[in-house]
Amino acid sequence: MYDKSLIHYRKARFLIDKLFFKLLRQKFDPTLQKLVEKHENKPMLIVGNGPSLNRTPLEEFKIPSVGMNKIDLLFKRTAWRPNYIICVNGLVMNQNKKIYRKSDIPIFLDFKAKYLGINGKNVNYFLVNPNLEFIDSYDSGFAAGATVTFSAIQFAYLVRANPIIIVGVDHNFKLNNTKASAIEKRQGEDENHFDPNYFQEGKLWGVPDLVNSELNYNIAKAKCEEVGIQIYDATIGGKLDIFEKISIEKALEMTSS
Repeated sequence: MYDKSLIHYRKARFLIDKLFFKLLRQKFDPTLQKLVEKHENKPMLIVGNGPSLNRTPLEEFKIPSVGMNKIDLLFKRTAWRPNYIICVNGLVMNQNKKIYRKSDIPIFLDFKAKYLGINGKNVNYFLVNPNLEFIDSYDSGFAAGATVTFSAIQFAYLVRANPIIIVGVDHNFKLNNTKASAIEKRQGEDENHFDPNYFQEGKLWGVPDLVNSELNYNIAKAKCEEVGIQIYDATIGGKLDIFEKISIEKALEMTSS
């Protein structure tokens, strides 16, 4: 279960952030309504950062997609680009802020990025709500949970994409003997992501919490099912068993029309 003191802290910070967010908020460009008009009832790809991404034929997917965190490290090896990038992790935002500032791709960041001085022509902010309730409105704040994929699913839900197809979410990590959600320094090459330099040796990273990630995924699944949005997991060799599994071939077939 989540640390109650941490939840109380996040709730207090949320109230402060909400005030500043209203004063400083950048509007969607294009507006949220235009995004809904663009994506409603159309498939959307959510692209994780697991090693299986190196075996995933992203260039064959001709549908809108959402990348996460340091997805830009893949760009030197493929012509594929996501339509949007989402990040909620403060460590990652700080490590990748130069990339975000210069990005030609719309970036959606936790509002605390504003305090970190991360801005740019394509940088947008959203509030992170400490409650784990799935959002119905952009202004309510995304529930960040234990994995950025949870926020990415909320984005797809918010623009009413259907179905949502997930790739690259391996849900399988090689870890040191460290408590979940702890902050530690990387040792050796990063075997948990598609690039060995994703978190370079000596860089800080947040240890994944698979138990609470699964809690998040179940919340996302239930909320999407309420409105008839289907979520499929086409991750090659993925260990997550929350969403209906389909093959890459089936995913491509479903999105080819």
